Amino acid sequence: MRDSVRQAAAAHRLLRNIGMRELVTVEKIRTVHRHPDLPGATVSIDEVRGAGVFVETEVLRSTADGSAEMVEEIERSLGIVGHPTVSLPYRDLVMNAANDRRCAGPARRPAGAPPAAA
Repeated sequence: MRDSVRQAAAAHRLLRNIGMRELVTVEKIRTVHRHPDLPGATVSIDEVRGAGVFVETEVLRSTADGSAEMVEEIERSLGIVGHPTVSLPYRDLVMNAANDRRCAGPARRPAGAPPAAA
């Protein structure tokens, strides 16, 4: 068994032992991109199972001067200016999406429609 798997199992046991209960598992694949002409700037694409795909633009500088403008410039070049900003953590997005699916119930077919092929 790999060390990381053992460590995760031990952490889960510890949390259960102190009375914590698991709320949700968030499965995320993050791809990080950098441009050689834009030091300190990264764009990450997060694929979050059950919640969707998200883009995060980050600029790290010693001062805030020009950071917001650089983020806007990068996002404009990507064509994502004006898209809504998500302020909820992935945990909440995944939990909300799962709850929405449960509330929607099973898909219904119109009266007289043939059953879906298996």
